[in-house]
Amino acid sequence: MQTEVDVMRKVVWHIVPLIFVLFILNSIDRVNVSFAALQMNAELGFTPRVYGFGVGMFFVSYLLFQIPIAFAARRYGVRVCLGLMSIAWGLAAAGMSLVHTPTQFYALRFLLGVTEAGFAPVTLYYYSVWIPAQYRARVTSKNTIAIAVSIVIGAPLSGWLMTSTHTLGGLSGWRWMFVAEGVVPVLLGLYTLLRLPETPHDAAWLGADERALLLARLDADAGAHTTHAGSAARVSALPRTAGSLRLWACAGAWFALTMGVYGIIFWLPQAIKHLSHFGDFTVAVLAATPWVFAGVAMWLNALHSDRRTERLWHVVLPTLVGAFGLAASVVAGAGASAYAMLLVGLIGLGAAQAVFWAVPMDFLKGAAAAGGFALINLCGNLAGLIGPNVIGWIRQTTGSFENVAYFLAAVLLLGALLLALALRPRGAAGEMNGDGRSARVGNSD
Repeated sequence: MQTEVDVMRKVVWHIVPLIFVLFILNSIDRVNVSFAALQMNAELGFTPRVYGFGVGMFFVSYLLFQIPIAFAARRYGVRVCLGLMSIAWGLAAAGMSLVHTPTQFYALRFLLGVTEAGFAPVTLYYYSVWIPAQYRARVTSKNTIAIAVSIVIGAPLSGWLMTSTHTLGGLSGWRWMFVAEGVVPVLLGLYTLLRLPETPHDAAWLGADERALLLARLDADAGAHTTHAGSAARVSALPRTAGSLRLWACAGAWFALTMGVYGIIFWLPQAIKHLSHFGDFTVAVLAATPWVFAGVAMWLNALHSDRRTERLWHVVLPTLVGAFGLAASVVAGAGASAYAMLLVGLIGLGAAQAVFWAVPMDFLKGAAAAGGFALINLCGNLAGLIGPNVIGWIRQTTGSFENVAYFLAAVLLLGALLLALALRPRGAAGEMNGDGRSARVGNSD
């Protein structure tokens, strides 16, 4: 007789690895511009503000197309959406090798944002179809761990590609890097179109008893009425969902976490290069190393959160650690001490991100889920648009990275306080039902 744990182990084994690898490739193609910048900025004459604006252009289209694609996944299926997105973003990422002017840089980053928009909320929706609530923090943490893995793998890979292919065929190494790292998601996108099961009903590897057990558990979490909600209910749920204080608190916290993480991802290689004058490969390795520890922190914090069945403080406290680490890295000065404090900050940010999505999953259910996830991700990724431009301005105006670290620490502190105040226990916790209404018994939003 199969137990629930046995069934969940089987489900995770069959659906999570593909999504995990897609997340790695998605992240690599989004952030490899930070390593390309070590050569590209000097070769093309890009200033910090040009680079920051170009990085931010990705998030303009990412924001505009995220919610429509999330709802398209409900209509046309996750398999089709994920497969086509993977192929499209691989082609767009490879197209970055053609950049010669700031305008081309802005346009291709915008196009990359279009092709990647919706990937995160679509995968979260996919997990809500497959994974019961009890197991979601551990499963969704793998998405965040994949981002850390993408840097641990992608940073030295990008550095090696730029160094080993430099001047090959008369082209710079950063151009070859974009081409090489764009081909793989195209191939995996084709595989996704052929192999990804849409729902538990489509999984040939699930036995009848296993399928029944899984569906019963999912129905117990969400309620049969939300499982079969129609398209009209899904559309009408979004305005009501958008009125939730908890939803906007999550959006603000995700904004802060995203700004902190992207601030480090997109600017750390240049900061290390500026302070050390090491070669590109060495800089890439140093930029990747903290993410090894961040990945461990992600897994441990998610595991502890599931065991304690507690989400809020497993996000708030690590976020505060992240803010402390960034501020302390400036106080510590240059060298190993500053690098160690930056490591502490990244451990905090990683641990917070790993559990974060389990917080809205506790109150977004059924028809409200897809739009709610997309709205949080949309508002959070405003940080991807605003952050690089602000950081580029600070960097170009002051000529240093110290004020950048203080700025990011302040944003993280505000995000942690917002989440703690809005989601602190106030009585019986409720859910956001399929019609967008809260089922809270205690205080309302």
